Amino acid sequence: MAIKIEADLITIELIRDLSRRTAGIILPKFHFFLAYWECDVFQVTKSKMTAEYEIKTSKSDFKADFKKQSEIWKGKENGYQSTAKHDLVLQGQRTNRFYFVIPEEFTEDAELIQLIPERYGIITYKKVLREMYLPYHTFKYYRQAGLIHANRLADKKIDKIKDI
Repeated sequence: MAIKIEADLITIELIRDLSRRTAGIILPKFHFFLAYWECDVFQVTKSKMTAEYEIKTSKSDFKADFKKQSEIWKGKENGYQSTAKHDLVLQGQRTNRFYFVIPEEFTEDAELIQLIPERYGIITYKKVLREMYLPYHTFKYYRQAGLIHANRLADKKIDKIKDI
């Protein structure tokens, strides 16, 4: 239960941090039009580009993310087929930019960092403890995300997102 609360707190603080840095739409726990994927935080910028933020609180959770599969409709002949989540991301079938949001100490594990594709961004977080106050997290861009694809989100989809 504590890990879930910690992840929710990080989500809220990340949204607050992104809101200070950029303009646009930022949504937590977003399911993309009842499609085959969801993300911890989803962002649509003013230029209609998208970014997905995947928050990880443990190494086991991080490693498990690379095993996630999505069922994709491949037409009447082929039906649904299981495809690895990160294959879809790298093929440009999800978002323009992808970030892992990980504890700062994960960057000391070279093997773990090597799992993250070069085009993915990395944001680290660090818990700050304060006497007599609730703790909070600070965020730092360890590596900026590269552009995975340049397709902009259609106005029709943006309008649907705004209605959520």
